[in-house]
Amino acid sequence: MTESIKFFMMRHSRDDSSYIDGKNNTSLTAEGINIAKNAAKDLSARLGKLNTMINLRSGPKQRVVQTLEILAEQLYIDHVPYTITYDDNLIELFQGNMELQGLSHYDKVAGLHYAWIAFGQERAKGNFNYRFGQPHPEMISTFIKYPYGETHNEFLLRIATAYRTFIKDSIENKSVGVVISHRGGIREFMNFTYAVNNNIDFQDCHVCDSSQIAFCEIMEAQIDSPKIALDEIGRYIQLLNERIHQK
Repeated sequence: MTESIKFFMMRHSRDDSSYIDGKNNTSLTAEGINIAKNAAKDLSARLGKLNTMINLRSGPKQRVVQTLEILAEQLYIDHVPYTITYDDNLIELFQGNMELQGLSHYDKVAGLHYAWIAFGQERAKGNFNYRFGQPHPEMISTFIKYPYGETHNEFLLRIATAYRTFIKDSIENKSVGVVISHRGGIREFMNFTYAVNNNIDFQDCHVCDSSQIAFCEIMEAQIDSPKIALDEIGRYIQLLNERIHQK
């Protein structure tokens, strides 16, 4: 029987949200770099005590890559062995293509704020095929262009695929993973892990809240039965594919 898998999750550090360009690929601020350096020292000390290979894993956005690189530098200083894996499936929710010309910063911030409220409301109602930025009573108008952003089902499919790949790699390489991601991806990794450890259907597990996760907050988790997790996440991926194609 495959032993349990220990892993860590960390949100990226503080990024520059002073501008919105529609690409959502902001880099770390000076404060964010300092936050990441302090977190890296803490996490590196913990990882060094495990005496095993560490796998750092993130998506492609600048703020997560920069956070990962700061941690990698600290691991190198502390002589902790590590590898790096970049997974495009770990990118945060795609918010759609935007028409921002002529809008003030306030209008951009307000528009995205209400788009997130609408998305959260539809998710809470179980409408996982609602697209981010799609016209909604919560929004006076939207600058997100048709066909709008991702649905929650599409986002879940990506993160579930990343979770399955992560488990496979951890088993094959006998490594301890550190997933550096955005709040949404971390939330779903937590939900998936809670579901498999407590024998709950993945589709029914939405207990974890990511709204209060701080920049560079470190979370430790364990998958009790990796083989069962692989079987269950595989079935869930199949279900999500069916939901998406039945739209």
